[in-house]
Amino acid sequence: MPAIESIYPLTASQQGMLLETFGAHPGIHVEQSVFELHAELDAARFHQAWRAVVARHAILRSAYSWDTQAEPVQVVLREADVAMTALDLRDAPAAEHARRLDAFLAADRERGFAVKRAPLLRLALLRTAERAYQFVVSFHHII
Repeated sequence: MPAIESIYPLTASQQGMLLETFGAHPGIHVEQSVFELHAELDAARFHQAWRAVVARHAILRSAYSWDTQAEPVQVVLREADVAMTALDLRDAPAAEHARRLDAFLAADRERGFAVKRAPLLRLALLRTAERAYQFVVSFHHII
């Protein structure tokens, strides 16, 4: 069991999102941001930098629990490892990149998030050219 750093009551907004998440479509409250990166990029170091961001910010190490207490709570873990998917699209024609990105975003949104497990954040790095990437940050709106 992961070590717990803190436990907080939920805000009214968090309570509403948590209730809406139960039994709803898995993609509800999934937010996605896509950034174009044009540079030499060391994917392993980039991922490590994002791990440092998660380690630094409690909200990114938070999960939500309601099984053992009267009211749901936000549980901040001491550690949470963020996953980063790496896809190489350089073999596809440039005209195909947008379609593949859209398909990736739809599938990722459909996965949703298990709010009982931190982090409620996923990363993806889609390489489209030698020095070009689409960087996707997906997260549950509750954070």
